Amino acid sequence: MSSAAAQRQQPDRLLLFTTVALCAAGLVMVTSASVAFAYTQHESAFYYAERQAAWMLIGFAALFVLGRLDYRRLRPLAPAGAAAAALLMLLVLVPHLGVSVNGARRWFDAGPLGTFQPSELGKLAFAIFIAHWVDRNSHRMGDFQHVFVPFVAMLAGVLVLLMLERDVGTSIVTVGIFISAYWAAGGRLRHIVLLAAGLGLAFLAVTLLEPYRMGRLTSFRNPWADPLGAGFQATQSLYGLASGGFFGVGIGHSIEKYGWLPEAHTDFIFAIVGEETGLVGTTLVMLGFLVFGIRGYRATLRAPDRFGMALAAAITTWITFEALLNMATVTNTLPITGVPPALAVARAFRVEEPGGAVLLVGRAGGPEERLVPAAGFELETVRVRGLDRDAPWKNLALPYLIPTALRAALRIVDRFRPDVVLGMGGYVMAPAVAAARMRRIPYVLHEKDVRPGLATRYFAANAAAVCTTLPGTEQRLKDGQVVLTGVPLREGFAPRTPDVPPRRVLITGGSQGARRLNQATWSVLDQLCARYEEVIHVAGGQGADGIAANARDRYHGLAFADDMPALMSRADLIVSRAGVGTIAEAAAVGLPMVLIPGTFGGGHQEENATAMVRAGAAVRLADDDLSGETLLRTLEGLDAERLRAMAGASAAAGRRDAAQRVLAVLHEVVNRT
Repeated sequence: MSSAAAQRQQPDRLLLFTTVALCAAGLVMVTSASVAFAYTQHESAFYYAERQAAWMLIGFAALFVLGRLDYRRLRPLAPAGAAAAALLMLLVLVPHLGVSVNGARRWFDAGPLGTFQPSELGKLAFAIFIAHWVDRNSHRMGDFQHVFVPFVAMLAGVLVLLMLERDVGTSIVTVGIFISAYWAAGGRLRHIVLLAAGLGLAFLAVTLLEPYRMGRLTSFRNPWADPLGAGFQATQSLYGLASGGFFGVGIGHSIEKYGWLPEAHTDFIFAIVGEETGLVGTTLVMLGFLVFGIRGYRATLRAPDRFGMALAAAITTWITFEALLNMATVTNTLPITGVPPALAVARAFRVEEPGGAVLLVGRAGGPEERLVPAAGFELETVRVRGLDRDAPWKNLALPYLIPTALRAALRIVDRFRPDVVLGMGGYVMAPAVAAARMRRIPYVLHEKDVRPGLATRYFAANAAAVCTTLPGTEQRLKDGQVVLTGVPLREGFAPRTPDVPPRRVLITGGSQGARRLNQATWSVLDQLCARYEEVIHVAGGQGADGIAANARDRYHGLAFADDMPALMSRADLIVSRAGVGTIAEAAAVGLPMVLIPGTFGGGHQEENATAMVRAGAAVRLADDDLSGETLLRTLEGLDAERLRAMAGASAAAGRRDAAQRVLAVLHEVVNRT
């Protein structure tokens, strides 16, 4: 054998190393993400980890064996392998043979190895078969009738099987496998464009014909429109990614995996990677798949024949495209929060210091570009952004954008020369506060939840003070000065003594509404209207149709509430989620509260509700227990004596002067420096 031939037989060590590294990292993350769910379901914390390890060993054994074979020896097996895969995909649809999970029948029970999905084997079998088929027809790839039409027919047959299994994700990956092999063998671009157009129309038709798919598409475009319903999984994955920050909370320390994020150890494991290893970990994972793709397509170009080229292209597309789809499903861009409290502090400062200067720093392209100038304040912006779902490869630019944002914040600080910096949260807080620390300018943080966020925890040690909203935060921030100030509110929340028994009840799920709370309200609306003179219900945009359908006397339904102070001034009792903004507004008025904490955000609302229950201002109704009957029973259980006590405790917890309290902390910090 010549040295050149020997060189060609050497494996791609970088590709092999990347594959092993990704598999090892995957095993670690599956172990971490699955321990809680595995123990709950199987009383064994490593149930899924053991099966992942077993399948991984099987895969490496296959790699060892196939790596020593000439890949051309797979060609005679291609038709039989594809037929066997198709047969298994048919058999899995037969009741008592296939296992149904979440309404989809795609799996066989593999005994001690868990479940087996035939379509996963089908990806490999179809990749080998289509590579074999296009190689046999490579001399006439431009023939529309005798090559392209049969190619489309074979692809359509596989897609029909997958759609019967209700597996859109695998269908998309399979399309990528077929098209990449067709292109590598010399397929015509115009044929591929025609196929893509046809598949697009078919996808649109399937989506419109299946309501659940239309709901998923709507949720994908705006998961925040229904964060507790169709958008629940997407929003939970975003909370996981956002809470990881730059370096993560540490392997094994995820909160989302403890029942908050469904499928945390499977389809949505990238969210746990982001939460536990942060931007650093997710970037390394994306770089790993980027290297895999580059080396895989490099092997495509260096293959000695058409079969090898088509097979390498199909397998590389399979792995990288599937990884890209999973990451794209998990990631999204998060909106900035906290502008109204910042404006409240700015207004208070302008009243107390008419000759003073205040500058607000926000995110370029964010809502503050409209809100801050409209309020009459100067605004500087910094270009920062969150993780991108539609184009996850853009997240590779974040290591560049972060220092760029810091440099921009430093320029703003150097130009404005503030006496003190107040960090109110949001993406822009990190570069602005970091710039203040680098310039040795004192800074104060404001934390809205009982459980401090990652940015607050990171910067708290060197902060001149940390202003908090609810009791209990001080126990988690033991370093530095912690001051209970409340949430700075907009004007109009005036204290009042609610009527007992209550005449008017306000039910709200926040600006976006809460689907479960809406449904519970509407299911007992007749009883509520009989009990109260007026039922004021803020249902959110997703509840607009329900408002019209449930119209009746004594029911005042709103999709949105532009004037929450006016609504609260009419109410004698509030039923709501446990967002800190709503709690602060209700306490400022002195309303007794029935709080239904949302099961998102890593438990922040649960802790907010607990703080108000301990203060005696609220009763808590668990989201899992929420129904029309439990809501009505909870309201009926509030007697006059308890309502008066809750109203008094709510008024005592209210901080109508929160903006002035925060301002006093800022003055104190400036005076002592």
